[in-house]
Amino acid sequence: MASDYLESSQRDAEEITKTLQQVDTLLASEKLHQLYQGDAAELRKNVRKMLVNVKTDLEALGNLEKDDPFKTDPTLANQRYKLIKNIETAKIDFEFEIIPAFEKLTKQIVEASKQNPPAQVDEQALPPPPAGEKWTVQKVLDTASQFVEQAARAGAIFTKAYTLAKALGLILGIPVP
Repeated sequence: MASDYLESSQRDAEEITKTLQQVDTLLASEKLHQLYQGDAAELRKNVRKMLVNVKTDLEALGNLEKDDPFKTDPTLANQRYKLIKNIETAKIDFEFEIIPAFEKLTKQIVEASKQNPPAQVDEQALPPPPAGEKWTVQKVLDTASQFVEQAARAGAIFTKAYTLAKALGLILGIPVP
C-alpha cells in the first residue's frame, strides 16, 4: 500500500515536472512579453523554483529507492518521508498557486489578443489544424478561447494545466505537444 502511494506520488511529480517545463517555455517566450504588458516574471520565477525543487526531490527519492529497494532500512525512512512530504507540498502549491496564476495570465492574453488580433498567423509555428481546415487569426483565437473554457471545466489539475498551456501556446505560436 505504501509502495503504491510512493509510486503514485512519483508519477504525479513527473507530470508536474513536464507541465512546469512547458509553462516555463511559454513564459520565457519573447512573444509573451510583446503581447502581455504585465509582469509574468514572478510566475516564471515560481515555476522555475518549483521545477528545480520537484526534480531534485524526485532524483533524491530515486537514489533512495536504489539504496533501499525493499524499504527495510529504518535509517532511510525519515529521509523518504521528508522527500514525499516535499513532493506532496509541491503538488498542493502547483494546484493552488501556480495553476490559478497561469490561468489568470492565459485568460488575460487570450482576451487581449481578441481585442487586438494579430494581422496574420504563422502556420509553421502552430500545430496541425483540424482536419480539412486552415489556421486563420479568428480560428486560432476561437480555439484558444475553447481551450480556456475547457480548462475551467477540467476536473483533473494536469488536464487543466495542459489545456491552458495549449491555449497560450496557440496564441504565442509555440506548439505544445
